[in-house]
Amino acid sequence: MLSTLLAYLGMSPSLAWFVFGFVLLILEVMNPSALIFFFGFGAWTVSVITPWWEISTSWQLVIFIITSLIYLAFLRGTVLRYIESKMGEEPYPIEDEFVGKTALVVERIAPPMTGKVTLNGTYWSARADRPLEVGSAVLVTGRDNLTLKVEGIS
Repeated sequence: MLSTLLAYLGMSPSLAWFVFGFVLLILEVMNPSALIFFFGFGAWTVSVITPWWEISTSWQLVIFIITSLIYLAFLRGTVLRYIESKMGEEPYPIEDEFVGKTALVVERIAPPMTGKVTLNGTYWSARADRPLEVGSAVLVTGRDNLTLKVEGIS
């Protein structure tokens, strides 16, 4: 039945497995889990094998499952370690972009509580070493996650 459908669509089994693998990789990008990725590679493995050997659909499914599980068992740990090592790196360092810029206090900052500042048209949580009143101009000196560190401009 599957071969009849593929013939109707004008797809070879190799192309069908390639497309299926590509769809799985797109799904991995949409929902990162470091899991679906390996099934995509399993589908691509079958895609590479089918032009060389005439294999029944049942055996193609067996090869798909076995290769996917092998990829999953041997490579998932490596991929997860790589992803975790990259998680600590910030792709777009805000600090470099905003440090030294002037912002305006829009909600009183009373240490140890945060207040709000506006910078480049965006509202940010802000922390300072001394109280700062609404309307005060402040200098951005750093940040802690999404909270800017500011100091009053005298």
